[in-house]
Amino acid sequence: MPLHLYLRYIVTAALTTLSKPIVARLTTEAEIQPRFRNLLINMGQANYWISSTVRRSHGLAMDSNIPPLTDEKAVQSAASLMGVTSVVGVGGATLLYVMNKSDRREVKFEEYCIPEREKMRQEQPLAKLSYEPKLLNQELKHVNQQLAKQSDKRKLVHQEVKELKRGIEELVVLLSPKQTPEA
Repeated sequence: MPLHLYLRYIVTAALTTLSKPIVARLTTEAEIQPRFRNLLINMGQANYWISSTVRRSHGLAMDSNIPPLTDEKAVQSAASLMGVTSVVGVGGATLLYVMNKSDRREVKFEEYCIPEREKMRQEQPLAKLSYEPKLLNQELKHVNQQLAKQSDKRKLVHQEVKELKRGIEELVVLLSPKQTPEA
């Protein structure tokens, strides 16, 4: 059996289970109110006629005439239809409400974030450069040149330190008292 049929049966079972309290309430109200009962009977007969016609047009039902439902079955069918419709309606309305609420929240977030992003771009000059590749390449070349200059300076300082160290060692040797051999 294909997966979509399993899903169809599961969804149908879930909807009928969720709508059982509504169906029970509608059938008890139909027993009390005669006008409501007639309305449910008419709805149930119409629902049965439409579903039978659809089944027959698809080749699922062979009888040419459609016998009417009994009053109790018509009331039960209409109550079931109204219960499932109300469950689906409430679920759909809830879904629309949640989607609308999240959209509004997202719009508020964007309204808050756009000025914050602009403020950050103004405070951080490198953020501006990230959007312009030519300026970014120029800045990178400039930074590399600065590092090369610093490297050259470090080499010179290192050489000067070595020369000073040698000079100090020579001075220490020159200034140290010469030891004379004892006789």
